[in-house]
Amino acid sequence: MKEATKTQIKEALIGGAIAFVIMWVACGCKTTPQHDFSDRYRYYVLDVNGSEPDAVFDDIDDAESYVENFKEFHNYRIQRVQPLLVKGQ
Repeated sequence: MKEATKTQIKEALIGGAIAFVIMWVACGCKTTPQHDFSDRYRYYVLDVNGSEPDAVFDDIDDAESYVENFKEFHNYRIQRVQPLLVKGQ
């Protein structure tokens, strides 16, 4: 084999290997979610005499504001509930 041909084969193999690694990294890697949802709660606003929530909030401040706005007409309590996390969410 000629010297130029050996050099061309080496360059082609190196170029192919680099292209393979780039494709493998770009397409083959899967990242897992880095979020920890263990501290996420939902806040149910319930009347003390009722069994169904009157409102549902993701933020405690919104729930407290709702209770404050309707305290003249209702005796509300806030129930904090951790949502059920389904595998794969």
